Amino acid sequence: MWSAGSCPGIERAHRARGHSLVPSYLRYYSIHQPLLISDPLSQDEDAKENSEAGEGIIEQYELLEKVMEFCMSKDFEGQFDDFAAEHAELFIPVVGVATADIEHKLEFHDCYTGYLEHFEGRIKKYIERIGEGTVEEFYDQCSDALDHLPEFHPKRFFIEALLATTEYPIFLTLMVGEARKIGEKADADAEEGGHK
Repeated sequence: MWSAGSCPGIERAHRARGHSLVPSYLRYYSIHQPLLISDPLSQDEDAKENSEAGEGIIEQYELLEKVMEFCMSKDFEGQFDDFAAEHAELFIPVVGVATADIEHKLEFHDCYTGYLEHFEGRIKKYIERIGEGTVEEFYDQCSDALDHLPEFHPKRFFIEALLATTEYPIFLTLMVGEARKIGEKADADAEEGGHK
């Protein structure tokens, strides 16, 4: 999972260029998945195109590369689990409720805002600590990568996943899923305790 870090700036740049915030890899897979499974030649051509386009761009996106590595570290990913575990109880009342029927309480939005601020702050501090660029340069590299890299390039995939994690519906799904796990664990513990 990736951070919501620094995404408001990326998102503004992304929207200003008229891009959809629905990750293109999700749109592509939902429409073309059977084609990809049945046509391995198509996959080989895509991989070759992405590989060729990726040559020589490491320097162009050096800060983006470093932030990607940081966001995919076990420590950073573990913070998502910690955040979700810490706040999931708030979402227990909506477990099992259809998404369209969920009453979106102010507390949910406050938690979402805290989520964005926490992970944006982590990425900002990382960029400042390594001293190899600014947050604005990171935004610019992300925006440029979205405009110029092929659809399935790993850097583009990362940015689109990062953007997706900043969307409230994705956040809500994550938190309701964590709340469901807490409820299932409590039920299993209660059942196990009753059998002793």
